[in-house]
Amino acid sequence: MGVFPRGPPCPHFRGGAPVLPNFGGSIYAYTRTTKFDVVTHMGGACFRWSATPLHIDLGVTLDSELTLQRHFNKVASACFYHIRRLKKICRLLGPDVATSLVSAFLLSRLDYCNAILAGFPKTTIAPLQHAQNAAARLVARLGPRDHVSNALHDLHWLPVQHRITYKLCLLMHLVHNNWAPSYLVDSVTTTASLSHRG
Repeated sequence: MGVFPRGPPCPHFRGGAPVLPNFGGSIYAYTRTTKFDVVTHMGGACFRWSATPLHIDLGVTLDSELTLQRHFNKVASACFYHIRRLKKICRLLGPDVATSLVSAFLLSRLDYCNAILAGFPKTTIAPLQHAQNAAARLVARLGPRDHVSNALHDLHWLPVQHRITYKLCLLMHLVHNNWAPSYLVDSVTTTASLSHRG
């Protein structure tokens, strides 16, 4: 660990939490650890960068090997937390209200940024599928050993692997019809426009 030059205290760190000015761009800073390796001064602002092997961006936890295992476990853990909380009140509610609550708290969490999960094997995505199965059991009032396939079909919920594929297909449909944001449209090249195809 390097030695930092002494200077005036950084006004952008108060009590260990960063107070970052708004530059209109993306600034990645996190305070998961108290060890800091780099201090950078830019435009009168002080930035301290943590040297951890994890990076959290838009709620997605990226590790140094890009396995996303920590992200899968974190999302599944949050889903099971909400399932335990909803289990206490779902018995008092009708099936439509229970389905709406599960969709709001669990399915939205499973679908958030799930396009980056494309290409992962089913064994890696298994914690998310287990969370969805538990949510379907909660809504359908099934026991822990009951099969959940029929409940998923009756609720019109795609399995997690198919939800990821659906999200990618939807994004490509929006890009193809120029309904997507310009940064997505500009980043995709159709194979028909490639001149070197043989």
